[in-house]
Amino acid sequence: MIHATIKPNEIGLEFKVKPANIIFRILFLVINVACAVLAIGILFVPGGSPFGKLIGAVFLGAFVVFLSRSLLWNSFGREVYEISASEFTSINDYGWYKDKKKVTPLPQNLELHYIDTEYPQTISPLNENVVFQKKREYKIVFKVDGMFHPSVVDQKKEEMENFMKLLPEFQKIYGHAESDKG
Repeated sequence: MIHATIKPNEIGLEFKVKPANIIFRILFLVINVACAVLAIGILFVPGGSPFGKLIGAVFLGAFVVFLSRSLLWNSFGREVYEISASEFTSINDYGWYKDKKKVTPLPQNLELHYIDTEYPQTISPLNENVVFQKKREYKIVFKVDGMFHPSVVDQKKEEMENFMKLLPEFQKIYGHAESDKG
């Protein structure tokens, strides 16, 4: 789901992750708790090599962090973009914490592209001539000063069509028409 906030010379975008099935999230939570208990339990098991126990606990701890991050992303995840003439900023928000901001200061050029998830290696220009298929999903890609910044959140046809309504706002900020390309 895409939520846009338009201010003078600034666009705020929020791409929300569709929450995973509740059974999947409960299974992730159970596995996560079991691994956390096992990681702590390994340290207190009598006998064995202390170094081996530490390595096992660290490995399971890293797995718990990975599972926790996946669980939060699939429950509360969203990508937040702040786009203006002065900077392009992206943040992955997991609900309980956020990744570090990725900032491109003073972008000279911003182009909008998309990826059809049936053809994940193909990045195509996003313009008013694009026709989206009903049963496919798409990813929005920002090309900022020659660097691609693909979204990881899949969008359906309706969301992409709503996003297309923002093209004039991008044109206002960057002074050229992405829609004239391709």
